[in-house]
Amino acid sequence: MGSLKQFLCFFTLPEGSQWRKYWLAETIRLQEELSGRFDDQAANSEVRAKQLPFAQALVERAYLVAQQQQIEAVQQRWIASWRLLLTIGLVVCAVVGFSSPIAFLSNNKEPVNLLYANLLLLGPVSAALVLWLVLNLWRGSQHSVMAETMARLVERWHGTKSVAPLGPGLLSFLQHQHATKWLFGAITHAAWLVVMTAAWLALLLMLIVQDYGFYWGSTLLTGEQIAPFVMGVGAPAEWLGLPMPTLDLIVATGEGAQWGPEAKFRWGTWLLWVVWLVGWCPRLLLFFYALVRLWLMRQPKPLPVGARWTALEKMITAGAQHAISVQATDGSNDTVVATAQNNSSQTGRNAWVGYELGSEAISPEADATTMSWHDVGTLREQREVVSALTLEPQGVRRVLLVCHGQRTPEKALRRFIEQLSIISYELGVMLVPENELSEEQLQMWRTALAQHAVTWVDEFAWLEGELNNA
Repeated sequence: MGSLKQFLCFFTLPEGSQWRKYWLAETIRLQEELSGRFDDQAANSEVRAKQLPFAQALVERAYLVAQQQQIEAVQQRWIASWRLLLTIGLVVCAVVGFSSPIAFLSNNKEPVNLLYANLLLLGPVSAALVLWLVLNLWRGSQHSVMAETMARLVERWHGTKSVAPLGPGLLSFLQHQHATKWLFGAITHAAWLVVMTAAWLALLLMLIVQDYGFYWGSTLLTGEQIAPFVMGVGAPAEWLGLPMPTLDLIVATGEGAQWGPEAKFRWGTWLLWVVWLVGWCPRLLLFFYALVRLWLMRQPKPLPVGARWTALEKMITAGAQHAISVQATDGSNDTVVATAQNNSSQTGRNAWVGYELGSEAISPEADATTMSWHDVGTLREQREVVSALTLEPQGVRRVLLVCHGQRTPEKALRRFIEQLSIISYELGVMLVPENELSEEQLQMWRTALAQHAVTWVDEFAWLEGELNNA
């Protein structure tokens, strides 16, 4: 039952649809092409740990960035507005469809002109159907225009300024999937289906509560000329056992109004049948056909990957590498150094990271331990440090962050500490040179680190010890 509901409501982008993720991915792509990459360090690390193929990793990374930037929440509200707009549109269609027969048949003093009734009830839906078929065969841009119009209506209705273009992102995704005409075709057919259902019910109601006579009011079309059409359309109903007008009744109706009980019943039944067969059935079949086409596309195609994604591909699909080379920046004195070592007695590796130390702050002699250190390169960007440590196949056991004590624990360092805490079992901080720091500086550092529940470390040998939470 749940699958049937999702099938019937697929054009409303239901919960669990993969389209939502791919829509977000395309939205993120458009925004990053416009204004540069988002802060995606944490997202890249999480995606890289899953070891997904690049096409899937790209979508997963965009989804995580969208969650981080609150774009997914905006998408939820956007979809709610989309559904509300569709609901209002369908309600309007129901009102229009229900009111048309009532307005036409409200005066029962005169007999009903069957030709005029057919033109009123079936003319608009038939003309729209022919136009839809012609435009689809011609491959015109009507669906793009309709899609853009509805996207603009939703954005205007929603009235929320997002950090990413959700409307253009949806349209771009649909065009790549070749699903635009089927999605908005389903909406079009659903609207006409509601119109004709309401019209049929209103016609049935009026025929039940009112007494009508019928005639063919035409100067050029006689009873003999319209007889093949009337009998041809009514033939399937006769197979079902419904009473349809006979040839004699059709000819007689062309000459004057028919008020006999049997004639009124046959013409009333025929009118209901024609509205159902000509106006309702084709839209129902087309609606289900559009839904089937959408359902077959429920697993989206991979997003187009071009040269612009080369740098990002290296970041989110990197293998088990332990070194990242970064060229020195002219005029930069801030250095981040990362090293790591194998640890056979514990799960995971130990690492020490130097933060803005300067070239002479730590020398090989400072690391007077019995460990065998393996240099993994010089990293000048915090996100690359986190990326390098995240790539450790066994994880990171302990991380020792070595900072220059003369600096202050600014906001950037605190954010770096939070990131290192996430990827390691235990994080410690050591200041160098500690013996040259004043009591006031030490207190400032201890207060700042206490806020992040970080271990205060006095020597490198801390990396050899047991975990506090082990």
